[in-house]
Amino acid sequence: IVSFILFASLFLRRREFMRPLLLKLQSMADRRAVTIILSLAFLLRLGWILWSPHVPPAPITEDAQIWRHARNLASGVGFISLSGEYTAYRPIGYPLFLSILIRAFGPHLMVAELVNVLVGVLNVFFIYLISKKLESGLFGAWVAFVYTLYPTAIMSTKLLMDEHLFILLWLIGIYLLISDYQKPSYKKFLLASLMVGVSAVFR
Repeated sequence: IVSFILFASLFLRRREFMRPLLLKLQSMADRRAVTIILSLAFLLRLGWILWSPHVPPAPITEDAQIWRHARNLASGVGFISLSGEYTAYRPIGYPLFLSILIRAFGPHLMVAELVNVLVGVLNVFFIYLISKKLESGLFGAWVAFVYTLYPTAIMSTKLLMDEHLFILLWLIGIYLLISDYQKPSYKKFLLASLMVGVSAVFR
């Protein structure tokens, strides 16, 4: 994500043909631009999970293991391997999160996919906030827009992956650390530490 932001910065600032579009975007209200970008991110990700013919979890894949762990946790069996033994082979964070969804809404993959959509939109939003902190609102809007169209970020919404919440927690942590550096506050530092620490349980 960090490399992506830096690359986007260098690319956009060195392309003269982008200047008219950049000026037009700059003339828009910051809030309106972000609303449009987040709406586009939501529609693209929602459209993908509704249109994609892929039906997770595919056999013998990571998302199949995650879904099995989530259902075991939801039913009270515990975090166990295929042999029935308790295991710490993979992080428990994301399966535990999914188990809460299963208890609340039942074992419906669509619920998990819809949550992935919301998490994906939040990722776009925090990428905007981080980029705005580092450069400007215009730069933040452009980086968020480019990431909104990033194919991997869209298509992975259909999959059950640890990375969804891991990336979100990391982005929140990075945003808080940058904010703390610019305007020191022990609360921001502690919260950033908490976000990064919790993310280790997810990935």
